[in-house]
Order: sequence, then structure tokens, then C-alpha cells
Amino acid sequence: MCALLIINCFNNYGQIYISGNINNSSSAIFTSGTSTTISFCGATSQEINNSATLTFYDAIIYNSAGVTLLSGNINIDGSLTLTNGIFTTIGSSTIDLGSLGSIAETAINPSSYVIGNVKATRDIGTTIGNQTFGGIGLEINETTASSNSTIVTRTTGTSCTNGTNLGIKRYYDISPTPNSGLNATIKFYYFNHELDVINAGSSIVENNMIFYKSIDGGSKWFGQLPTNKVIADNWYEKTGISSFSRWTLADMGKPLPIELLSFSSFCENNNIGLKWATASETNNDYFTVERSSDALNFIPIGTIDGNGNNNTLLNYQFSEQQNEINCNPETLFYYRLKQTDYDGKYSYSDIISAQCCKNFMMPTLSPNPSDGNITGYVYNDVREINVTIINSLGQKVLSEKYLLNNTNTFLINAKGIENGIYIINLNLDSKVYTYRQIILKNK
Repeated sequence: MCALLIINCFNNYGQIYISGNINNSSSAIFTSGTSTTISFCGATSQEINNSATLTFYDAIIYNSAGVTLLSGNINIDGSLTLTNGIFTTIGSSTIDLGSLGSIAETAINPSSYVIGNVKATRDIGTTIGNQTFGGIGLEINETTASSNSTIVTRTTGTSCTNGTNLGIKRYYDISPTPNSGLNATIKFYYFNHELDVINAGSSIVENNMIFYKSIDGGSKWFGQLPTNKVIADNWYEKTGISSFSRWTLADMGKPLPIELLSFSSFCENNNIGLKWATASETNNDYFTVERSSDALNFIPIGTIDGNGNNNTLLNYQFSEQQNEINCNPETLFYYRLKQTDYDGKYSYSDIISAQCCKNFMMPTLSPNPSDGNITGYVYNDVREINVTIINSLGQKVLSEKYLLNNTNTFLINAKGIENGIYIINLNLDSKVYTYRQIILKNK
């Protein structure tokens, strides 16, 4: 096998056919011209060892034995066309399409594709419309920001997992700037071979898949029901997304760690009601409802039986009667769910706040803990809210005014605040409501 050793900066404006390996062990830079096509066309497998960045304009993979990027990154300024063979990136090595490059892989059931990391940087927003990110299999249509620079990294060939169950062999890390207050729709494509995942002796059932979202790099997952899907065309879609992180698809019957879809409160007479929904359950023995007055120290107040093993949407509800003598409209309670398996293992939900006293309900903030994106809800016709956040030293770290135009919901962006316990004061209708809020971001 021949080898191409890159020793100097090289600008070329023609056709380059490579049948051997590329070894770039120095800091030398290879940059192909804007009329150049790099064709990998060896008869045996080819390797790219790269300690600098290689920049190709157009590149073609035409080698049934495959091409492997062992180290370094490759920039694509034009197009990367997968015609024959598999292009594999190892470890953190990435094919970067930047803001202009694109990738061409046959949809649904290709014989030539990339395994590993492909990245693209594009704008999303109202002035952009539907953004395809150079053809990497993810589309975003965002209708709030006028323009929002977004980096998407697609990783294929690897499943997200909780150590037992697996998602499909594809996930996306999505990083807009800013990453809050969005109103986006995503369309998530996948290949047939990425469904080839065995969990507990059985394969993923394609029609049973839902979205899973992780805000901590894949340790904890939240189920997200799709808004639409077309199995024949290998895509799932979801609308109304307010922020992004890591997203994948997995079988509801073989879920990633947390399958809780929602957890919220409601008020009826003097009852605080709680309701929650699960997308799927595995060995779920029971739920324990826990209450706190400070969001730190919780006591159990009731249990609800789980449904063991289930792969359909289930809704739960729990109510507790408040003591009218002790009912104080300005007293806030905090709630969380403890879910226990048959084997005694358990996990907790996020914390929500609630109050109900003679049909009065205080404004609520959720989730708690929060990664810095906090959603507020008011139960009357408030149009202006002043929000102040105070740290443990008594220092004011955020002060904002929110105007609620025909909506009862507002979003507090505290992403710039460090991890810790804070006091949030909401000033509305000449009253101040005080909340204890935990900020817990994964760095």
C-alpha cells in the first residue's frame, strides 16, 4: 500500500486520487483548492493519521474496504460524498462541515456512510426557516430568535445507555447560543442499521421509540413524546422545544434511566393536587410522594402503586387535604417523587412547588433543581413581574422585569449563575413571593 506523507502546506486545484494512507505527523497544513476533489479509492482499507487539520474542499469515499480517521480532524469546505465503503472516525476525531460544508449519504439503508463524529455550525431562527445542517440528518426550525448560531455534533455507531438499556446508534449534541426561550421543531433522521441494538435479548421496536433528552451529557434522561413520526421514511419529529442539549431515540419498552414525562401541581378547593405521567416503566413497584417546606428536607406523605413493566403512556394523580386552620396563602410547599423498583433501587424526580388555599395558588417555579432555565407560572391576570435572585451572601445576582403578554408563563434565564442555593423573590400585584431555588448545572 502506498502512503501520502504531507510535509508542507499544499494547495491544489485538480483531482487527487489516494489509494494508500495519509500520514501527517507534523504541524504542516494540507488545504485543497476550491476546484479540488480528493478521492479515497484504495483496494484495501485506508487510514488517516493527522496531527494538524486537513482541509478538503470536495471529498469522495470510494473504497469498499473503508477509510478510518485515526487522529486529528478533517474540515470539509465543499461536500463529502459517501459512494462506496464506510468512513470511520476514532475517539474525538471529527469531520467538521463548518458553516458551508455538506455530507451526502443515501437515506434509510445506505451501504456507504460515516460512523463516528460529524459536526456542522449553522444559524437557526426566524430569518432562516428550516435548517438542515449540511445534511447530517437533523433539521431544526426555530421561530423565536432572529438568528442563533448553533453547533450540532452527530455521533453514530454508539448508543446512549444507562448501563442496561440502549438507545439507537445515533445521538445529537445541540448547542445554540443563546439556548433558552426557544420555540423549535426538530426532525430526527436515522439509518436502519442504527436500530440493530439488542436489549435483554430483544431488538428495538422501531414503532415504540420516543425521544430522550439529557442535560448532563447522558447520565440522566427525560422521555419526550414525539409530535409526529413517519416510520417508512425513518424520521421522528417534535415541536415546542425551548432549549437543546443531547437528544436520541430509544424504545419505550427498554427505556433510558428516567421515563417521567411530566410532573405538575393543580389546585381544587383546599386540595393540593399532583399529577405525573410516564412514557414507560421497568420493574416499577411504587411512587412515594414527598413534601418539604424548604426544598431541602422532605417527608413522605403518601404512596401510589406503579405498573411494573409497561410501554404505554400512563397518568397518575395524588391529592392531600390542607388543614384550613393552618392554611396560609403565602406559604409555599415543595414536592418530589421517589420511584422505587421491585429490587429496592430508587430515584427522585425534580422538585416542584405548589400552594392551594381557598382556591388561591401562589405563582410556581420549576424545575427545582434547575440548570438555570426556570419556568414561572401565575394563576391570575398578572401582566408584570419583577424577579430578583439573591445568593447565600445576600447579594443580588439577577434582577429582571417580565411582561406577560396574554400568557401566564415566563422564563427566567439564570444560566450565568453559579451552582448553589438561592432565594428568588417574585414581586407582583404589590406582593412579594419568596422561593428557595437550587441551581445545579453540569460543567
